Amino acid sequence: MLEMHTLRPEERPQATALWQMVFGDEKALIDAFLDQYSTPGDLFVLTDGDETKEVMTLLALLPLTFRWADGREEPLPYVYALATRPHRRGKGYARLLLRYAAYQASMRWARGIATVPAEASLHNYFATEGYLECFTTRTGTVETAGLPAPDPEDALLSAAPAEYNALREKLLAGTNHAAYPDALIAFQQLLCQGSGGDLFTFTVNGRPGCAALEKTGEDRILLKELLAPDGAETAALALLAASCPAKTYQFRTPLGAGSPGTSLPFGMAKHLGEGKRPPFAPEGCYLGLAFD
Repeated sequence: MLEMHTLRPEERPQATALWQMVFGDEKALIDAFLDQYSTPGDLFVLTDGDETKEVMTLLALLPLTFRWADGREEPLPYVYALATRPHRRGKGYARLLLRYAAYQASMRWARGIATVPAEASLHNYFATEGYLECFTTRTGTVETAGLPAPDPEDALLSAAPAEYNALREKLLAGTNHAAYPDALIAFQQLLCQGSGGDLFTFTVNGRPGCAALEKTGEDRILLKELLAPDGAETAALALLAASCPAKTYQFRTPLGAGSPGTSLPFGMAKHLGEGKRPPFAPEGCYLGLAFD
């Protein structure tokens, strides 16, 4: 018999094994997420079996907040780590748990529920569940050999999660964007540091910025988020590249910031109230980090 509920302590070993099987993450990372960066009420599972309840599907529903440019706030739960046992796929288990998560989000007075599909094909999958493209990011790649030398007055510092988050909110004030609790920024730092990167704050041209840096290869770096002062994106990249050398830097940043790049769909949202459209405009809303 199928059952959906909040993860129970005795089910944690199964959920951990499923997460590791599907995503390939180290057990230590999964344990850290479960112990430090989430709460029991954020984790849901679908089990099957009458006597031995086997965890077939899991997901985390993370507590994001959507902050409007005019200062209004509302909950925006975020679907993360959706996984089903490979031998039980095709039975609709993920769809059932997604709908259960949407119900749980509505119980939190959310008008929408968001996610970032792990690959392009999954955008189509989530679309069949009523999710629409609602967030866009600008991405670009630079060869660091073409960057100028950083200004000696510019500075780069490793940042504590709360420090990074406070500056992030200051830089995004007056925009439509997703806000994260400090615990999830700390989880992002763990992901960054696991690759050899980190969270950084910096000053370029006398103005502050921040970046979440992950190493994705021997000579490649991905800035999961780059928030640079207007007109100072190149200076920020030059400063980061001087401190964290790599042949290429790929970056993600809000639309309209800095130099030209490619505008790409990044996140999706499902409307949980009346009507069919989510309350978030297709463009001009910044989601940011996805913990991918």
